[in-house]
Amino acid sequence: MLISSSHISVKTSGISCNRGQALASDFLTKNTLCSTSISRILNLNCTNDLPKIYDFTSVYVLLRSLFEGYINMYYVLIDPKTDSEKEFKLDLCDRNALYERQKMGEFIGFKHLRLLEEKESIEKYTESIKKSNYFKSLKDNEKQSYIETEKWTKSKWKERADKSNIHESHFEFFYKLLSNYAHSEPFALMQIHDVKSPKITKELTYLQMELTEMYLSLTLKLFSKLLPEAKVIIERDGVLLKIINFWEDFKKKDLKNLMNETHID
Repeated sequence: MLISSSHISVKTSGISCNRGQALASDFLTKNTLCSTSISRILNLNCTNDLPKIYDFTSVYVLLRSLFEGYINMYYVLIDPKTDSEKEFKLDLCDRNALYERQKMGEFIGFKHLRLLEEKESIEKYTESIKKSNYFKSLKDNEKQSYIETEKWTKSKWKERADKSNIHESHFEFFYKLLSNYAHSEPFALMQIHDVKSPKITKELTYLQMELTEMYLSLTLKLFSKLLPEAKVIIERDGVLLKIINFWEDFKKKDLKNLMNETHID
């Protein structure tokens, strides 16, 4: 799966595309990079006669980024019902990116001509948001909230997961699990303490490899919906298509009934 996603990312690089397709490429690149790092961590051979170490804690942090990349990609690029709504969300995303850069500059007192220029870009995005047909269809209080806030969405993680057709049991279990490892909280420390041998650590990597394949597969599925060239490449590879379709079907099912049925024959 990692080789396939890297291949598709490279093969579709440089193709003339629209704004949404360009963002889709960024999402695919980010999730491919996360998956590459996970692969390297799980196959790391240590030197100096140390045993092979599987850094399962760092992998869970990367998996959270992989998961979030997928549901955000779906929310911005697939969920919109009209072109106007998609452009509205893209404007919010681009404006938020510039807002965040402004904040980072303010935090450290950094002054640069580019920051001044981007302030003007933020104003242009705000005007574009106001003029969009989707914005005009919103209630007055919703309109005001989008103008006043610097956030790119008011939707919660759970709502975005629901929109991407992920069964609620996936979000409840996996996102809770991944979030517990994103910070050095008591649960994560307890898990480290409970690992008594390299063998036990290796056993923990099974779920991580499954999750990596799942969310990278789903990312490729979305990418193929947005870029015809990627769809052609995927449909020519029967094995890859089978894997993608398996996970696309799996994400909609209740985990309580499927925890032991994640292998593809």
